[in-house]
Amino acid sequence: MTYKISDVLDGYKLVKRLNRYTGLISKGKVQEKAFIANPGRMTELFIKDAPVFIKKTSNPKRKTKYDLMAIESKDIMVCIDSRVPNWIFENHLENNKLEELKGYKIKRREYRIGNSRIDYLLENGKDKCLVELKLCTLVKNQKLLFPDAVSKRSSKHLQDLINAKTQGYRVIVYFIGLRGDPASFGPNEEVDPKFKEAFDRAMKADLKLVALKTIVKYEKNSLSFSDLDAIPIKL
Repeated sequence: MTYKISDVLDGYKLVKRLNRYTGLISKGKVQEKAFIANPGRMTELFIKDAPVFIKKTSNPKRKTKYDLMAIESKDIMVCIDSRVPNWIFENHLENNKLEELKGYKIKRREYRIGNSRIDYLLENGKDKCLVELKLCTLVKNQKLLFPDAVSKRSSKHLQDLINAKTQGYRVIVYFIGLRGDPASFGPNEEVDPKFKEAFDRAMKADLKLVALKTIVKYEKNSLSFSDLDAIPIKL
């Protein structure tokens, strides 16, 4: 395991999801509210009494004292925090673990192009590369799927990235599953056919679309993540 998030607490269970960004958790008779850094539905994960793993916030002004980092689902550890893919990506980039991005450095985060803010603008000399990360939490029949709800924003991102490629940018979109069980990846046409159409256009435009997964473990009060491992895209 090569990336760790320390000071993570176990022994808590999910009571229920109160709204998009807040969950109610319990340990014994004590209940607490925890921030959920992910607006996705994740209905297959948010099951009553599911084991959850939380981290205390360092911000005293926060309404919630904890972040809900991960959920255990059918013996699989699933990290649901949408900030984590960025942390792991930056760690891999800095340590040259991404073969297709060796030598690139972060020029700007949240780079605006078209009608979208793209996660990263990278540079390698004169070469410019736009990188967008998508956290995927849903797995069906060992297939990692995105999105788990209609996402007009994600379809817009792909279209703006297609346009950016015609302007000379190199473009990579990573679909990242912070769970170890998927064997392949595909767009979730059943839930969001418009995103599937955008995904197909991106493939035809020769955008580099990459699906990755990482094995997540809880050990010694830390969430540990293995190196990102590529999985095939299957439509």
